[in-house]
Amino acid sequence: RGRGRRGFGLGDHLSSGSPTWDGELLSAAGINNQVTISFWQFVDLVTDSVSFWATSPSQGNRGLSAHSPWSNEQIYWDTAGCCNAETQRVNAPIAEFTGFDDWLWDDWNHYVFVKDGDTKEVWLNGEPFIVSTSTGDLAQDFETLYIGAGINGANSLEGFIDEFAVFASALTPEAIAMLADGDSPMDIPADMARPVPVTEPTGPSVEPTIQSVSVSGDDVTLTFDSEDGITYRILVSENLEGFTELVSGVASGGASTTYTDAGALAASATRYYVIVAE
Repeated sequence: RGRGRRGFGLGDHLSSGSPTWDGELLSAAGINNQVTISFWQFVDLVTDSVSFWATSPSQGNRGLSAHSPWSNEQIYWDTAGCCNAETQRVNAPIAEFTGFDDWLWDDWNHYVFVKDGDTKEVWLNGEPFIVSTSTGDLAQDFETLYIGAGINGANSLEGFIDEFAVFASALTPEAIAMLADGDSPMDIPADMARPVPVTEPTGPSVEPTIQSVSVSGDDVTLTFDSEDGITYRILVSENLEGFTELVSGVASGGASTTYTDAGALAASATRYYVIVAE
């Protein structure tokens, strides 16, 4: 019989093996790029250990993972692979946690790992410990979740984990406080999740302003400001009372683009042009 936080549990000491679960729920979390992982942990010995690890083929089988702590007494929270500080990893020495002392490990402590869009957080005993950013999105092809160790039991935790829970959302601070106070994960209401991050569409940063117009015979050549990766529509009018599309899908030439309206003046001596980014 193992040692649970609320008494004797059924699991063995985690150094002897790692429970595994199907990663389907984590794939659901990847859709909205939000996940919360909550658990209680008791560390007998600080080693090179893993608290959880989820495999993802698209991320080199490291879809998400955490060391809490590694042997250097830093806590690491990795998503979308490892270990880029801008896109994948946040970490900090546990000694920076307010109220930390050498006896912190020799007790049950509550951990919450959150990814909320680009925001990454680690909460310890109901208090925020790390709040930072990782811009890499969660995977959507998780396969296996290992608890208390890495793949196939590697870097097994010398200690105990209890009440491990995964939420396919980013829990609010109030919900995290409830879990740290001892509430069951099953008692957290669904409405105690943060809103799903919305990425607002961004338009081109450069207005396609016409910089020059030249005439050669009946041809009119326009040169306008542009930017890489954008295509443009060119509208034309003879009297400013209404514009019609002359052409679409004009590829950018970089910082400026040139387009020739061949034979334009054969039909009309006056032409007005508008450039629109697609």
